[in-house]
Amino acid sequence: MISRFTPTSLRVDVSRLSAGDRQALVKLVQASRILDDIFLNQYWSGKAVLYARLQMDSSALGGERLHYVWVNKSQWSALDVFKPNLSGVQPRKPEGADFYAEEMSKPQFESSAG
Repeated sequence: MISRFTPTSLRVDVSRLSAGDRQALVKLVQASRILDDIFLNQYWSGKAVLYARLQMDSSALGGERLHYVWVNKSQWSALDVFKPNLSGVQPRKPEGADFYAEEMSKPQFESSAG
């Protein structure tokens, strides 16, 4: 499944940036890594447990599963209408991700927002 994605190397010439701009760029990359973690936590509340479980599997297949989950940012395939790409996981991405309680329906959410 991962073969449907093409690794892309990004090279940036920073030689014309000032020293201050280079320092700011480092901070922006650090901040983006923090935002990545925040996004993953908002996407699905079970992400941390699943990711920890996948990291413990040191087999080649385990590494491939971990990589595919990282690329999709979840166990649901973005290319396959969010069908699960692992066995034994929730069959569908929660509609509201983790922005509201998983057990809350859309009508309940909409009526509580007013």
